[in-house]
Amino acid sequence: MEDNDRAVAIVGVGFRLPGGPANLDELWHALAEGRDLVGEMPADRFDRVRWVAPGSPRAGRSCTAAGGFLPDVAGFDAGFFGIAPAEAARMDPQQRLVLETAAEALDDAGAPAESPAGSDTSVFIGVSDPGCGRLQAQMREDASPYVMSGGALPVVANRPSYCLDVHGPRMSIDTACSSALVAGDRACRSVLDGTSRIAPAGGVNVLTGPDGFHGFSAASMLSPRGRCAAFSAQADGFIRAEGGGVVVLKRLADAPADGDRTHAVIAGSGSNCDGRTTGLSLPNAQAQKALLRDVYERMGITPDDVVHFEAHGTGTPVGDPAEAQAVGRALGQRLTADRDLDLFLLHSSLTAHVSNHQQAPYAAGNAPPASGRSPRSRPSTRTTPVRTFAARCTVRPPTRPTAPSPASSAACSAASCAPTRPNS
Repeated sequence: MEDNDRAVAIVGVGFRLPGGPANLDELWHALAEGRDLVGEMPADRFDRVRWVAPGSPRAGRSCTAAGGFLPDVAGFDAGFFGIAPAEAARMDPQQRLVLETAAEALDDAGAPAESPAGSDTSVFIGVSDPGCGRLQAQMREDASPYVMSGGALPVVANRPSYCLDVHGPRMSIDTACSSALVAGDRACRSVLDGTSRIAPAGGVNVLTGPDGFHGFSAASMLSPRGRCAAFSAQADGFIRAEGGGVVVLKRLADAPADGDRTHAVIAGSGSNCDGRTTGLSLPNAQAQKALLRDVYERMGITPDDVVHFEAHGTGTPVGDPAEAQAVGRALGQRLTADRDLDLFLLHSSLTAHVSNHQQAPYAAGNAPPASGRSPRSRPSTRTTPVRTFAARCTVRPPTRPTAPSPASSAACSAASCAPTRPNS
């Protein structure tokens, strides 16, 4: 079988991230310049005085007001999508953001928004936060026929399917922090098995309420310092963030015939579950290692082929060592070349710059392979080398931006892996 028969092309990209990056060039410049895009909780979200107690966790309070926030989650061109103003006012911002980034990704792919109408196009979106739906359910005095559809998470993926009039499968997928990567894996399967010719896939996360902040604080997962120091001796938790992104996927074998520009190639993907660990939210390095080995072996990619690795990098004392151990054992210890495995921590880099955008990293995580560039992580987050955790596995920027560049994420009870490379 030719490699093209099992490879998937990324032909379109659209995303929004904290601080304003909304395309590949803007994200590249933000990372290359080392810009800190972590900010403070906007006043229009919820009362900071009521819900934030900086420092040590307190019941019902967040230990930090820091986070990665989008400049505008309220603005929306409802008329462009044929949505009535009354309905748009009740739509979860996550629904609106997915619609916008899906339309932008299709435009980037050279396909007008109306072109997929009637086709077998499928849509897979990772989403987890039901905050907007909960808030609307509490507004009993302001009844609206759009409350249920406006706040339901399954509708997040259904919005693009409905507005584009496409008839392939559509799924909102919730596997916590790996939701978008699992959605991408499902989308790859959909185009490879012939269910759909194209598949927009991605994830979204908008922080509309205080519940997640004080909940993660109570679980000692948030950084009281308000900064995420992935793979560092200073790591004391992550910082919440919001964002959204969609990539348009198609079989690589079909892309040239359709005249598509291919941003990057997904050589293969896979997902698994951690199973039973010492705690429900704790990772399983053995399961992550098994997934990595399975995907790499199926794709015929050896550790010596790897130029850099995009890690999840939560910045927690539990998650980082487990991930580093898995990468070191699955790839680093199997190197035949006389070198260490460069762990290029893109999601750690994004976490350091814009915080942990949880369910929304798929499009952003594929951005450097799609652009063919390898931005450096912030040096301040690198006080402890990964070789402390895993043999033959070091943290440093890669020296050459060539293929393939694997992307991996593993969080809570799910893991997903997708080796990718820039289009040559």
